Amino acid sequence: MEENLILGVYGIGLVNFNPKTGETTTFKLKEKEKQSKLIFTTFLENNELWLGGFDGPVKHYRDNVLISTYKTGNARSIVAGEDQHTICSFF
Repeated sequence: MEENLILGVYGIGLVNFNPKTGETTTFKLKEKEKQSKLIFTTFLENNELWLGGFDGPVKHYRDNVLISTYKTGNARSIVAGEDQHTICSFF
C-alpha cells in the first residue's frame, strides 16, 4: 500500500487512493467518536496521523487508533514544528 495516497476528502472523510488504478477505498480508523467527514488538513509521519477540519476536534491517531482529541476550532493546517511538536493553525 506504499504507493497509495491517503486523502482527506471534504464531505467523505479519509480515503485510500491508488494513483495507478484511480481506485479509492475508505480508510478505516478505530475510534468511538463520530468519524470526521469535513477534513481540511492531514499530517502523517511514521505511524502517527493528525486530522483537522470543520466537523470535530483535531484528532491524533497512532497505528490507526485514536489516542487523543483537541477541541481547538476549525483546523486549516497541521505541520511539524521544532523538537517533534505538531503545530496547528486555525481560522
